[in-house]
Parts: sequence; structure tokens; C-alpha cells
Amino acid sequence: MTVLESNLNIIFLAQINANDDGGVLMGRWDGQYHGGMSPTHWNGSVEVLRRWLKYGGNPVKYGQCWVFAAVMCTVLRCLGIPCRVVTNFQSAHDTDKNLTIDDFFSDYGVRPKQSPDSVWNYHVWVEAWMTRPDFSAGSLYDGWQAVDPTPQEKSTGVYCCGPAPVKAILQGHVDLKHDVPFVFAEVNADRVTWMVFADGSKKKISTDSVSVGQNISTKAVGSDKRVDITANYKHAEGTEKERDVYNQAVKRVNIPEENSNGIHDDKPGVSMKIVELTKPISGKDIDLELVLNSNDSVTRTLVINVNVQAMRYNGIPSSQIQTELKEQKLLPNQDLIIPIHIPFSVYGEKMRESNSIKVSAVVTDKDKSGAVYITEKDLVPESPSLTIKVSTAYSQHCLSDP
Repeated sequence: MTVLESNLNIIFLAQINANDDGGVLMGRWDGQYHGGMSPTHWNGSVEVLRRWLKYGGNPVKYGQCWVFAAVMCTVLRCLGIPCRVVTNFQSAHDTDKNLTIDDFFSDYGVRPKQSPDSVWNYHVWVEAWMTRPDFSAGSLYDGWQAVDPTPQEKSTGVYCCGPAPVKAILQGHVDLKHDVPFVFAEVNADRVTWMVFADGSKKKISTDSVSVGQNISTKAVGSDKRVDITANYKHAEGTEKERDVYNQAVKRVNIPEENSNGIHDDKPGVSMKIVELTKPISGKDIDLELVLNSNDSVTRTLVINVNVQAMRYNGIPSSQIQTELKEQKLLPNQDLIIPIHIPFSVYGEKMRESNSIKVSAVVTDKDKSGAVYITEKDLVPESPSLTIKVSTAYSQHCLSDP
């Protein structure tokens, strides 16, 4: 194990990003990479570090979370500190430290940016193996520590995150340093959906305690296989233990009960889901269905807004793709199916700096005052498969040619 000097480690973390102190990497998420390299250009940490050294310690342009984490991992290993890169899917970014992510929808289906909270398709950080003598002798929090050099929020005045004991995150001990509440929220925050009306008023629609923190992964030692380490960070979703830990964490950060959003809403009168008819493939049209159902004995008149947006991987909408408004009757105990067709000619141009599509449906019940229902689905179009065929005669000629 490595003995940790916490303040020194925080300074070292901050040196990876260039936000405060001329660190190694400058981050950029707006798709504009003039004067530097796209974050997807890099295929290793060595080139980044060599460029930083070659140009006199000036920040290398540009990185995103996986680049920051890779450089951090390389530097820690050079210092002899055991570490590994970790990827968290559906990773929450909780800016106000209330352990919830607030999603806002307008009544016409678009997601206005009312809150700095977001959920990233994925986020990457580093685990470093260390003791924590800053807690107590024989600390229960020794072992893997989450350290994150991606500049998201400030910690003790600088852009860095951690070291946060993974054992503390698992148990919801969010009153411990460093930045345990932030990492806990990344893997286990509740998502609260709000409707924003034209007059500025808001209504809470639903609470989702399951979707954040999926398939937390690292690379196996000695192979490229994925190792699932979700159980190191959180108890299984849907279990009483997971809810107990979450509720205790809410109390530890002193969130007033009325603002904790930990209580789920009643079962909605209309259930709905978005279904893929075929696997989305880039270059081809996308076809889905919005399926609605009601167990009531009355016919409902529904106003249905279907909205499609291109999304950056950090959960920020980049552009509007299409929207559709219609009114339909929902009969008792029958499915109402609304086809959703997204032509490549419409979405292709909008996806240059985006890697996913968010399809959302906002449904208003005209016969029931204040009844609003929301569902959404994230799509990541796959690259089309490429098949190369070489004739036998040409292959033999190439092999025999000196």
C-alpha cells in the first residue's frame, strides 16, 4: 500500500488538468477543437505527456474524461502507486450536493437547461490503492480510493475530486473526505423529473432511484476482459439495503426531508415506454414505437409530444433533431402505438459532435387536470459493419509477389 498525504495528493490531482495551475491537459466539450486535437485523437498517455514536456509545460489541447483518467493512471503508476481506470455508465453530475439529479422538461417535450445537474452517458476516473492514515489508525477506509482529475467541480478551491474511499461510497458515509458525496451521487443519485410550464411553474413528475450508476467497469489484469465492480460502489438496486444506504447518506449531508426527493410518486394512470423496432445503425433511418396503456375503464384523450435531440456524452443537448405533436384517444385496457420515424437525412448532420440521441415523449391527459406523463430513451447508433472480400486469385498473387 501507499501512505497517502491527502493535501499533496489533491495538488497532484489538480496538476493533471489545466483549469487552475497550468496542468497537463486542457478539457473541451463543445466540439470545437481548433488549435488542438480532438479528445478522440489520443490513443495513449505517452504522446500527451511528451507534448506537454516538449512545449514547456503548456497545457495539451484537448482532453475529456477518459484522456484525463488515462494520463492520471500513467503518472501514478510511474510513481509506483497501484491504480486502475474505472468507467461508470449513466454517471450523475450532482452540482448542488443534494444527491439528486433534477431533469426538467417543458410541456412541449424539449429538455430546457434549468439545472446544472446532468447524467453523462459514461464517466471515467481512476482508483488508486492507498492507506488513509488521515482518518484513524487501522482505518476501515484503506484500499481503493476514487481520484478524478477531470475538471467538473472545485474541491478545496481547485478543480479535482478525491481521494474518496470506495468503501465509504459503498456505505454512504458521505460526511468523510475527500468529495465522497460527489462520487456517491455519480453512482447512486436519484433522478427527479420535473415539468416546467409556460408560466414558469414546476411540477414533480417522478423519481427514478435505479438508472444512475450502471455496469461500473475496469479492465482485467492481464487481458482486455471487462471486470464488473458495481458491487464495490453500491448495493444491488431494488434492495432494501441500497435504499437504507441512500437514505442515511441524505441525512448525513443534512438535506431537509422535503427536498430530498427520496419518496416515489404514486403509480401513474398511464404507462408508456419507447421500444426499438430495429437496432439503430448510423447511416440508416431509425424506427421506434411509443406504446401507451391504461388500466382505467374510461377512454382518455391524450396530447402527445415526441421530441428528438442530439446529445453529447456528458448529458448536454447539442441540437434539436425533430419534434412531433398529435392528439390521440387511449382506449381502456388496450395499447396505443405511436410510430416514431427518425430519417438519417434529418439526424445525420446533427450527430457530428454527438454520440447519442435522446427520444422523449411528454403526454398530457386532457380529461384529467394536471396529469402529465414522461418517458425517454437514449439511443447510440452503431457504426455499420464493414466487410472486405479479396478474391483467391488476387490473394495468391500478393503472397507470391517478391
